[in-house]
Amino acid sequence: MRPRTLGRPDLASAFLQETLVFVRHSALYALFLCKDHMLVSALEIARTDEANGDLRVSEREMRIRRREVVKVAMQSFAAGLMLVMHEVGPIRPGSMTLAGEVHSALVEPLSMIDVQFTDHYWIAGNDVRSWFAKDIEDLLPVL
Repeated sequence: MRPRTLGRPDLASAFLQETLVFVRHSALYALFLCKDHMLVSALEIARTDEANGDLRVSEREMRIRRREVVKVAMQSFAAGLMLVMHEVGPIRPGSMTLAGEVHSALVEPLSMIDVQFTDHYWIAGNDVRSWFAKDIEDLLPVL
């Protein structure tokens, strides 16, 4: 099988739709890319809690996950990292908060090993959007 190139948003969106269509739980993933934007590794950072269905990561877990992300990035010689938030249902504000916290926790350690964030994607049902899309707030429920 030929490696997947995720250098353009449309290619990344199509890949994510194909790959995560059968996943039945919400989770936050890290996709590691080489300098040619080809997928070289992936890691599940967080998944929904079976008890209450929330995506949560404790402070202790966050430190462990941060080390795991750096380790996988170094082992795979990654040049870029893409965060992907997969929601089985609609996007929840708590998930956005978690993704922001994970991003903030990874900025410094990844910059030390020269790994850049390429993009962040949200998947809600069949809808795939870039975190940086102007209309991402339209997907959030009004509370």
